[in-house]
Amino acid sequence: MQANTDNQQPIIEFGVTDAALSELKNTYSSVPDVNTTSGYEEIKGALKVLTPLRTGIEKKRKELKADALAWGKKVDGEAKRITEVLSSLEAPLKTAKTEVDERKKREKEERIARLQKKVDAISAYPQTAFGQSSSVIASLIEELDAFEIEDFYDLSKEAALAKAASLDKLTEMLQATISQEREAAARKEEEQRQTEERKRLDEERAEFERQQAAFNKQKAELDSPQPEAEVVRQSTAPIVKHHVQPTEMSLAKPEESSGVLFESKELTTCVTTYDEREALQRFFGDEGMHDIYCDEHGNEYELEVVVRRVKTKTKKAA
Repeated sequence: MQANTDNQQPIIEFGVTDAALSELKNTYSSVPDVNTTSGYEEIKGALKVLTPLRTGIEKKRKELKADALAWGKKVDGEAKRITEVLSSLEAPLKTAKTEVDERKKREKEERIARLQKKVDAISAYPQTAFGQSSSVIASLIEELDAFEIEDFYDLSKEAALAKAASLDKLTEMLQATISQEREAAARKEEEQRQTEERKRLDEERAEFERQQAAFNKQKAELDSPQPEAEVVRQSTAPIVKHHVQPTEMSLAKPEESSGVLFESKELTTCVTTYDEREALQRFFGDEGMHDIYCDEHGNEYELEVVVRRVKTKTKKAA
């Protein structure tokens, strides 16, 4: 067999031509029936021809390659020698460069770690504002808005996104907190109003009970006869006098005197022994010792009440 290539390498001779291979294919391409005697013998004869040819080719291959293997070993040895020299020159340079590269990598990682902490701090602003007053949240918004992120280098994009997100969240929290504070202030104001109202009612109830107790006491004192008292009601018109019994005075109908109209009121107390000012207050209501009355012509008069004790004669028993 011969082999040749286009780059004109030497012809390789194995002792078996292509024509011989073609003939062998035609002779031994089909396998006889090994179960028959003739077939079995035919196979044995074919193997006796093919096996020596194959082993001969292998032996020839080793012979032809021996010089090539020796040459390859020579090539490998020379390459190794040159590589060792070059490596000895390259190693210190590579080591120095590696040290610088690793230092720069380490510094970059440390810088990114520091910047990441700042980014995390920006993202944590809403957590800091949680539960704070509106004034504190407004201060945090002002502080974060003034925070510069130009020096974040590798994490500039992350810092910008974190800042925008935190400002949006803080603004939302501020609006909600202001609303809550207004509602709380309104509730507090209403509670204060209710407290004051309860206090006022308690005071009025206490005053009423005090007056009722005094009235009950006075009423009990009325069991014994008392001197007659005289109540004088004065105004810009002539004085009109009303004489009352010690137990009760009642003006059942409006009375007119000298063009002045008097409104009917009741005095259920004894003015001879009861405090005059409180008696007048019961008689004239919350306006105390003065009342305003209007006549038929539309003229207004201020009426003043004067209470005085009048000594009366007590008839002797017959």
